[in-house]
Amino acid sequence: MSKKVKIIIAVATVITAVVAIVTPLLCLWYSEGVAKGEERVVAYIVPQTIKDYGLDYFSFDKITHLIYAFAYVSEDGTNVGVDEEECLSALSAKIHSEYPNIKLMISLRSSQTDNGICVGNRTEEGRENIATQLIEIIEKYHLDGIDLDWEYPRKNNHSFKGCGHCKDDHAALMKRIRELSPKGTILSFAAGIRFLSFCYDNHKLKDIVDFVNVMNYDFSLKNNSPFSDSKITSYNYLVEGYTKSQLNWGLPLYARCDYPDYDYFDYSEIMALNEKGELEIIEKNNTTYAIYNGKKLSFDTVNMLRKKTIYVKNHGYGGVFVWHLGCDTADGEAMNAIWEELKN
Repeated sequence: MSKKVKIIIAVATVITAVVAIVTPLLCLWYSEGVAKGEERVVAYIVPQTIKDYGLDYFSFDKITHLIYAFAYVSEDGTNVGVDEEECLSALSAKIHSEYPNIKLMISLRSSQTDNGICVGNRTEEGRENIATQLIEIIEKYHLDGIDLDWEYPRKNNHSFKGCGHCKDDHAALMKRIRELSPKGTILSFAAGIRFLSFCYDNHKLKDIVDFVNVMNYDFSLKNNSPFSDSKITSYNYLVEGYTKSQLNWGLPLYARCDYPDYDYFDYSEIMALNEKGELEIIEKNNTTYAIYNGKKLSFDTVNMLRKKTIYVKNHGYGGVFVWHLGCDTADGEAMNAIWEELKN
């Protein structure tokens, strides 16, 4: 290899490295941010907590968007149903009568073991059927939008050798829902923190959806929602072409632990144990967790929730969302803190 060719290769390598470093920074710098005061505070709500506590338990006054979880697709891919329809009906009536400014949405679920949404989306006719039934649901319950929680296109429960067509089908379903939806319908999807280009056709999705709920949690059982990794994930979405204003940061209201008996403690459970003096809460810079019976519970303290929310606001992101509202304390400690930092 000649000296000239070696020089060209070296220069090309340097340029590639510089582009890889600079591109995310440019995306972060130039990306369109949301106007101050327009940030979203999104919360998912599940029917079980509605049944357990009643609707008066929840702090709906600290929310801009409320997403009912879930609607689902039957295993044969033909029918779309709603979990505990009576809960959604009661919720819709309460929100429209007492909180008319809240945008009420429904999320269509699919886990790594569900087959219905994958089966139903394999054909244009199947997508038409699912999209049509979703529109009927939002009209029946007077909802403002649809969220798609497909976890995850192209990934099955054991590996990344799942359906090779699901990435395309995910975007095609979103597109068809948009086309059939009444004007003003909000469209979003919940998205994973890894394998962005592998699972999602972001080139198409970014022009279809109003916002993305980025699940900045479940990074690991020992480190549920590290601040630094959440920042990196957000940069990656910007590189994929989304604007800052489209991105909602996911804030978990629960803990993860690598000891099964202590995994998934609610925020309210941790606060109750702390009040009794039965656990110790540790806050070190960008890491927060609790020690309970010698086990580490990785969760976001109220101070960490505030810190992340301030970052979202200062950097122009679209807002935050929580999973899920029923994990908060009875007095809405977590939601109050988020709202205070984002809206005051």
